[in-house]
Amino acid sequence: MAGADMYDRLRSENGKKTEKARNALISLIRDRKLQPGDKLPNQKELIQCLGLSATTVIRAVNALKGSGYLDVRNKVGVFLRKAELDSLIGRTIGLTSLHLEGGSPFYCYLVLAIQSRLLKAGCKTVSFFRREVVEKAHLRLTDCFGLKEALKEKSLDGIVDVGGFCKASLEQLRHSKVSYTYIGFSENPPHGIVLDLVFQLKRSLEVLRKKGCRRIGVMMSDNPAALFSVYSERQAELDPGVDPERFYLVSPSITDGRKHVASILAMPENERPDGFVFLDEYIGMDFWTAMKYVEPGYRPWIVSSRSPQVPIPCIDDNIIFFQKDIEQLAAMAVEHLLRQLRGDPAERREIYRCGMEFAPPYLDSKIFFQQQRLKHKT
Repeated sequence: MAGADMYDRLRSENGKKTEKARNALISLIRDRKLQPGDKLPNQKELIQCLGLSATTVIRAVNALKGSGYLDVRNKVGVFLRKAELDSLIGRTIGLTSLHLEGGSPFYCYLVLAIQSRLLKAGCKTVSFFRREVVEKAHLRLTDCFGLKEALKEKSLDGIVDVGGFCKASLEQLRHSKVSYTYIGFSENPPHGIVLDLVFQLKRSLEVLRKKGCRRIGVMMSDNPAALFSVYSERQAELDPGVDPERFYLVSPSITDGRKHVASILAMPENERPDGFVFLDEYIGMDFWTAMKYVEPGYRPWIVSSRSPQVPIPCIDDNIIFFQKDIEQLAAMAVEHLLRQLRGDPAERREIYRCGMEFAPPYLDSKIFFQQQRLKHKT
């Protein structure tokens, strides 16, 4: 029995090595732009180029021969038989995303999750970082290091955009004929995965109203001008009781939440918000932690987003969460792009709406803040 298990394990490992070598060989064929009838490098060159053993290279060649892609001629060489190789293996996908100096944990994990899924599909990835912090709806191709040059050189097969380009840049991408998928909050892109912040805001306000809140504050950082514009247009539909002056537009920084604590605590108690909506959980975490530390008697209801992959401590029982599943979002974005690479235009938008949950605290809030005060004193 032990011998059979070992045999199965070795066979599985050999299968994985062969699959990896097959994908590497397809990438080499694509990179060298080989056409049907062209001769592949000899075995010695393939071993050096792919960094694999002779046995593994032979298995990979035989696998592609069996699929009808290669023609092996004894004592002559290996030739490409047809160019319609696997539509995904070896494709180069650009990821446009974060500013070099950092970004929210949500976006960091999202980019990594997208990259991981693309690599599993056999694609190669190239990251294009933003030169500086700019409003996402106004991002240009030139704001991302090397992206315009890559498009000019036609070195990309597709782009997953986590930045949100302006309309002029989207038009340039359309003319480049590169497969394109957007994921984020902006409604500018013609197709991709859109997180419905308006729905989340509407549901959050409804929940807080049911909790008896009448003075609700809204804090967000992701493209606030765009959402505020939508909110203003649909204010009666969303919640006519929210004062636009309590719609706090804050910069995308974890520490920015605490900047508003002093100004809110300076208000008369009967004018302070009795409920908050945080559309950025990291600003929210810093805000409510600072608020509880400075004024533990002030307990407004809070509705915030949260991702199970990047958990944040829930330190009170007056917090309600919307779940943003990063792995699910990454899967949706990658599948949207892969459909295009397989030949499906996929020019449509898919809407992602967060699910709501009532989360119990991870630890007793009184103990937590006693610990914080002790640390502060020492």
